Amino acid sequence: MKKFLPLPVCWFFISVLFAWPIFTIAATAPKQNITLVTGPESSDLMRSLGEPLQLAAGIKPGEVHFNLLLDNNLNAMALPGQNIILNSGLLLAVRDRDELAAVMAHELAHLSAGHHIQLETTKKDVTLRTMVAFAAGIAAGIATGNGQVTQAAITGGAAASQSSLLDAIREKEAQADRLAIRYLSMAGFDPHGMVRFMERLNREQRIHTMPPPYLLTHPISSLRLMESQQQLEAMQTAPAVGSTRQSASGQQRVRQHQEADNTLLARVQAVLEAGTTDDLNGLMARFRKRLEWDPDNFPARYGLAVAERYMGQLSAALTDLETLLKQQPNDPYLLRERGMVRLESGKPAVAEADFRAALLHQPKQTNADLLYRLAFALNEQEKWADASHILRPLTLEYPLVSEYFYLLGIVEGKQNHLGASHLALARHAYLIMEKKTARWHYQEAIRQFSNADTGKSIARDELAKLEQLDKSSFWKKKSPEP
Repeated sequence: MKKFLPLPVCWFFISVLFAWPIFTIAATAPKQNITLVTGPESSDLMRSLGEPLQLAAGIKPGEVHFNLLLDNNLNAMALPGQNIILNSGLLLAVRDRDELAAVMAHELAHLSAGHHIQLETTKKDVTLRTMVAFAAGIAAGIATGNGQVTQAAITGGAAASQSSLLDAIREKEAQADRLAIRYLSMAGFDPHGMVRFMERLNREQRIHTMPPPYLLTHPISSLRLMESQQQLEAMQTAPAVGSTRQSASGQQRVRQHQEADNTLLARVQAVLEAGTTDDLNGLMARFRKRLEWDPDNFPARYGLAVAERYMGQLSAALTDLETLLKQQPNDPYLLRERGMVRLESGKPAVAEADFRAALLHQPKQTNADLLYRLAFALNEQEKWADASHILRPLTLEYPLVSEYFYLLGIVEGKQNHLGASHLALARHAYLIMEKKTARWHYQEAIRQFSNADTGKSIARDELAKLEQLDKSSFWKKKSPEP
């Protein structure tokens, strides 16, 4: 029988260290988990907008990773390792796909222009960690109204050096604006979306004493707005390129893409509303009101179905989804959501069929969230070998998603692969910052693997690296002075 070889230590820890800002944020946030949104709608939206922008920036599509965090704060940032972070609060604030593309283009410009600080030495690595912790602490303080949280981040993170770094980033905003407008125009987006969004944020900046966290690192001045408007005016007066027929054809394609992206954005926003609201009953009432005015409002009925599932109203959710599936029977998002309802109704076999159908009709026939849900349904049916076959490559491709490692640990344990099970659970504990639990699972993995199994040396190496991080105070949190 073919033996499963655990993923090598270099893969796991290098992947984690390249994405250390996410862990820094997780460690500094006030008892709040950092949740990556990996649903197919949001993934497809990020890809639809991000790929043409990367081409315009001279970057191969897929080299930059757009990550969506479930966080109501309006924020976005470019981080080392070619990562761009967008908060769900920002997606809920934009009014169309051109405004969202503008934010993505702006952050992409920071990366392509080299504005982010490179991790060249350990000293710089630590400095950048504290800078991100500083920014995250300010955002957490604004979100919670807890001044001690902000003070802790400032006191514990070498505020003076971080402040100078943030100032240096602010100086690059105008350059990023110029590049973003060029990328938007080249990629077929309306660059006026950037000015519209900036104007709205600028009003927020003037009106509110505590502006959105985005404005702390992306201050919008009248000069920035004026320069962006002047650049747009210059582009409009420039002579057109290509024939009239080509221009008309191009405009038609842009309109088609615009309509499709805006429809997808509306669906993503409906799902995010359901996932972030503190008042699901109120949200469902608003969705139902919209449907009274417009019974064919697809995003409203879809958002209502998601909210009903969150409320445990599975029968109502299934009814709304069946109504939508009559219109679009091969819609992968609807199939995925129906699979979730069926899974929560204790029907994993029919849920499996929905997830497989959703994968079949997915544009690229692959989505991490759908694969994970399929593995979950397989686990519920005790098809553990099939679930493992899905989860092993999934953890390799997405090494920052702790849930994938947890489920892998469960299904490996069910097959009596105890060494592999403990190794996966150790990595899960590491990702959620549970040091003691991670250490215990690593020790158990070492004990369970045979001496001839490479998993034993991998678990030893990863445990040693965990101890090194512990000694370097990576896990230790600073506390404010009394």
